This record gives sequence, structure tokens and C-alpha cells, in this order.
Amino acid sequence: MELLPPIPRWEEIQEAVGAVENIELLAETHKNTLYKLKTAGGTFVVKYSRRGWAEYEYHSMKRLREEGYAVPEPFNFFETEEEEGKSRYGTLKKVPGILVFEFIDGPSMLDLMSEELVKKTADVIKKIHQDPRHKRDQPFIKNYSEIEVERMQYHFEKKEATFADLKSELEQLSGEYVQHEIEYTTIHGDFRPSNILVKNGELYLIDFEGTCEGGDPLKDVGTFYGETLINHPKYAEIFRESYGTEMTVPLKFHTIRRLLVLAAFEDIDCSFVKEKIEDVLRK
Repeated sequence: MELLPPIPRWEEIQEAVGAVENIELLAETHKNTLYKLKTAGGTFVVKYSRRGWAEYEYHSMKRLREEGYAVPEPFNFFETEEEEGKSRYGTLKKVPGILVFEFIDGPSMLDLMSEELVKKTADVIKKIHQDPRHKRDQPFIKNYSEIEVERMQYHFEKKEATFADLKSELEQLSGEYVQHEIEYTTIHGDFRPSNILVKNGELYLIDFEGTCEGGDPLKDVGTFYGETLINHPKYAEIFRESYGTEMTVPLKFHTIRRLLVLAAFEDIDCSFVKEKIEDVLRK
């Protein structure tokens, strides 16, 4: 069987997973292509990462799984020859390549949102954040807080006309965030409901491209909280309270940053997002 669109090192991938019985294209962007492969030995996801995070994602999944966390089993990483994606970002090394991992046959949290699952989600991510093996004295990249502020500004500028009257408040919040002391730890980096799969009552985390050893744990909390404010608002406070945090400056900052990301890149009513941002600022 051939992949359409094709990816490099296909013959080696087949040798690793066995004879392919069925191929399904799961997703394709300019940065990643994902396939679902069914073989006699099981079902796998093949992720062709031109963005350059596949090797790091492979090692992150392997480490978390060895530590006892529910993540798909990673099987192989195959480096590819693209030079464009090779670089360093702080302590992270970007290497374009192909990641092969276990396919988890279950829906995402978006489709199964409930009070029980939301509380369980909070427990899972809090356990990762508080794991002594994950604690770090320093961030994974110099000037971590300032870089997070720059990213918020970037997303703000995408829809500046909509959010212009909030600019001074967001600048004040960003200034306060930079002054805040962070307890650095391993974070998922894109902890949204769509990156949590449910199978037989267990939660599996996926998509570890944004994972880092030395990030702000409230980035994960704010990402989930912000997305839940939009899609399932009645569960947002349940998640925050279950995690056990107040509406601190870092949580406000990361929640609003996530809301700005949604406004910039998702098909969503920006006036509705603005109302949510104003609500967070008033908390």
C-alpha cells in the first residue's frame, strides 16, 4: 500500500509495524501529516513532522509512559533529511522526522465532557506537574516569561481591532506576569480537551509537541480552562477548583492567552471571546 500524500522512509516504517492492511489519512497541515495504519499486529499512528518536534515528542512520550502515565506507546522515530526544520529552541532540539506510536481508539474529552472526567483530568495534569522527577530550578529557555508575553502580543495583534480597548489591561497583566515567580516543571504545553482521549474510562494524553521540562504549570491549567470557558463553560470552574488554584495572575494570563489563540485561529465569534476575556480580567 502507498501513502497519499507519500512520506519518506515508508519501507522502513512497514518493516517496523508489519504488513499494512489499511491506511487512513487522519489529518494534514503544512507542518504535520498523520496516518492511521492497521496491521496484523495492531493499529498505529504515523506522524510525519516537518515542524521538527517528532523526536522530542517520541522521547517525551517514552519517558512519561515509563513513569506510569497514560500516554500512547511510542514505537519508533525515523529522522528525515529536511534541513529547514532543524534548529534549537532553548534546551529543545528540533529534528524533522516520523513518529510511530500506538493508536488509542477512543473519543476526545470534547465529546465526553462530564464533571467526573473534568475532575479526573485535573488530577492527571496536577500529578504530572507535582511529580518530583519533573521539577526544575530553571526554565527550559532563557527569558521564559518574556517569551510567553511576546506570544500573547502576537496573538493579540492578529485581532487587534476587536480587542483594542483591552490593550492597556492586557499590558498591565503581562507586566505582572513577568514579575511572578514560577515553579518550573514538566508541562504538556497544549493541554486542550481535544488532546485528551478517553478509553475504557482512562484518560490518555496525546500531542506532545509543546511539552517541555521547565515550563509554567499554569499554562496547562489556563489552556484547558480557557478552552472550556468557550466550549463547555459550566465545567471551567470545576476544573480550576479540582486542580486547586485560585484565579492568580499567571492563570489569568495563560487563560487569556489561550482565548486570544482561539480568536486568531479558530472559526469563532470574537465578540464572544472578548466577553470571556473581560470576565477573566474582572475575576
